[in-house]
Amino acid sequence: MRGHILPAAGMVFQPRRLYENIAYRFKVHAEIAREKGLIDLTNPFITGVYVNKKSKEIQKKQIVFNVTKELFFGRDIRNKLLILFAAKEVICPLGTKIILTEQFYVMGKMSKEEQKEIYKQIIEREIKEKDSYIIVKPHPDDEIDYRYISDRVVQIDRAYPAELLPYLLKGKPSEIISISSSSVNNLKKFYKVSIENRSANV
Repeated sequence: MRGHILPAAGMVFQPRRLYENIAYRFKVHAEIAREKGLIDLTNPFITGVYVNKKSKEIQKKQIVFNVTKELFFGRDIRNKLLILFAAKEVICPLGTKIILTEQFYVMGKMSKEEQKEIYKQIIEREIKEKDSYIIVKPHPDDEIDYRYISDRVVQIDRAYPAELLPYLLKGKPSEIISISSSSVNNLKKFYKVSIENRSANV
């Protein structure tokens, strides 16, 4: 059976990083995937690859799938995803900033405590303004509760793709901040976004 493969966003362009991230938690699975050509896409049964943008480095047929566009125009699929993830409306007061976290400690890029400290610094920096609030949207694999940092931190407990935020936020955030998240690029159409310049091999 031949077919297409849909890799993690951004990872398709970085086979070594993709392998390392899988191998950190599932060494055997990573070895099998590499042996079968599923990491570098050399498997002959892969006839095409879904990507968010085309790359000259990929020799297979590339099919561009724009998550933002599909959600914006596809009301049916959008509603199905909202139901699937049991996503609830998020109140976003004026001046609120949203922070999208990553799962660096899960991938072995740093310790859990190091990740907590990085986001603590960002939150404390951004919450200095009087009456300002921070909404934390954790990566689905990030299990840290950041509400310990301040009583003005609201955390979204439901795990769902950040691309669904435009359809859940009641109010417009003043900014969305991320360290290294492909989702933030998909949100530029709706909000002001900022990507932190951090050197943590991430």
